[in-house]
Amino acid sequence: MDLQKLEELFVRGEHHIILKETVDRPDFRRPAEGQPYLIGSLCFVGRLPEARTLLGLWRPHLSDDTLAASLAYVAIAAARQGSLSEALRDLRELGRIQRRHPTPLSQFFRHQATAFYYWRRHRISIALYYAEQALSAAWAAEFFFGRALATDLMGHLQINLGQIQKGMASLEKAHQYFSSLGHCQHVQIIETALAGYQLETKPFGADALASLRQKIGSLSLETNNYSLSYLYLELGHQLALRGDLQGSSEALDEAGGLIQRFGHRRHHGLLLFRKAYLAYLSGRDQSAIQYLDDLNRFAREDFDERLLIKVSGLKRLIRREEDSPDMQRFVQHWLRKYSYAISRRIEMRRHGQKQTADWAQDPMGDFLDSLESPDLSALAKVQHILKSGLLSLLYKQLPISREDRVLYFDLEPQSLFIFDQGDIIKSEAAVTLQMQKFVRLLLNGPQTKAALVEGIWNYTYHPLRHDPLIYGLVYRLRSVLGSREDWINSHGEGYCLRPDIKVNFFPLYESLPVAAAEDDERSHSTDLNIRQLKILQYLRENETVDIQAYVHLFQTSKVTASRDLSNLTERGLLMRTGKGRNTCYALPQNIQLEEGNHI
Repeated sequence: MDLQKLEELFVRGEHHIILKETVDRPDFRRPAEGQPYLIGSLCFVGRLPEARTLLGLWRPHLSDDTLAASLAYVAIAAARQGSLSEALRDLRELGRIQRRHPTPLSQFFRHQATAFYYWRRHRISIALYYAEQALSAAWAAEFFFGRALATDLMGHLQINLGQIQKGMASLEKAHQYFSSLGHCQHVQIIETALAGYQLETKPFGADALASLRQKIGSLSLETNNYSLSYLYLELGHQLALRGDLQGSSEALDEAGGLIQRFGHRRHHGLLLFRKAYLAYLSGRDQSAIQYLDDLNRFAREDFDERLLIKVSGLKRLIRREEDSPDMQRFVQHWLRKYSYAISRRIEMRRHGQKQTADWAQDPMGDFLDSLESPDLSALAKVQHILKSGLLSLLYKQLPISREDRVLYFDLEPQSLFIFDQGDIIKSEAAVTLQMQKFVRLLLNGPQTKAALVEGIWNYTYHPLRHDPLIYGLVYRLRSVLGSREDWINSHGEGYCLRPDIKVNFFPLYESLPVAAAEDDERSHSTDLNIRQLKILQYLRENETVDIQAYVHLFQTSKVTASRDLSNLTERGLLMRTGKGRNTCYALPQNIQLEEGNHI
């Protein structure tokens, strides 16, 4: 393969093609030129021992610039795999080369490898300094590929420092650089990184998981297994946040297989932490502690104090421990030593201080902080969580434990949320008033069909007339429960709840009048329609609403908006203030809607 073709394939990231046509051929011999491309390709696909072997054999035949490039590639690969002592030896040799041969190209390779090394050592500010120096050297050397590599690395480091917008802009710029090289594997890698960061910092919206799964499906196992294992780890994390613990476990198993097969040591530590968190969410605290103990040993072997902080934090959460003075000193030392944005945010939150605008560009962090705010009611916090889709955060706001199995009614109008040892499922179908009455009756113990018919419909039980009625209701309720249909059991001549099942009713609507009959538009738990129930929720967070706002919120006509609001006013649930165009509505001071209740 000629040098021009070799260089073209290398900068496009086609490392498997290079290796297939060169070092993996039975008749391969040492080339006259282009050795750094072969060594670099071996490093990029994770074959570091082979890269070191070839570097040792070819070293006498390499110029200073080509030796600097080869050493930089093996140093970066060593740091990536967690072999920091080996990477440091390579960097020292790079320093000697750069001092005797101070060309812009040798400077680029030294600075780029040094930046990557310090990134893996979690010295982010130092790493960013060297990445900036590498970018300057790449410009001086007129090394376009180097500009792309340095800009890419700068983006990752800026994001880790909390400079989210600046980091995303750097990654977009690197994406443009690599895209100009044609069909390029590096383009796919950066797109993967952007997708992961976007989901980490702003994991909201119905399309977030679909986009992540689509990205996973687009990656090649042979050419991009490192990015693939990272995305599976992120998918597992996102599913856990959303209460899908089974899906999370499957994603982490996929990541674990890739990590074991390809030796991604850095991802192995993250996998242990994700599994510990998953065990914690499901109420398996002992399993979580075991994972954390394994991670603690792993982190100490790698001198990874960032992982040690994660271990300590989750352990204290599991054991419900307060920060000891020793732990506070350790965290403060770590904050001074490293500059990760999340650590600064935690420390600011600890002292009740506001985030500063230069680095607080993290929507997810802002969202979590808002849930700690005393300015929001418990109801408002629950509504924010439901809107975000991050259902696992409900455990901090509701009176239930992670190990419980709970049927939770009316977190939203006509809704049922099923909590099953960490898994959280929202029923697709609406829950009727009769279903709620049925479950309420079962809270008092097993109920006969006669007692259920009388308690729900106020009829005197007759088997021929009323058995189909109760059978139909049980069938619909079990359909709502789906795979948890066995939570409602037959019992003699009636029904009962499974003994380990708890039931909660969110009592936002309990003080409102109950409908005598049901219809399609009206709620099954009150004689107010769904719009009216939701506007009562809305006014717990907002002082007033007017006709225009009502129309905008529910995409309805002004006539309907006026009728709904007037009806609520006539009932005494709202009060009207102002006249004409200035008319608005608010909750009267004497309305008391409780924040929560546990049964």
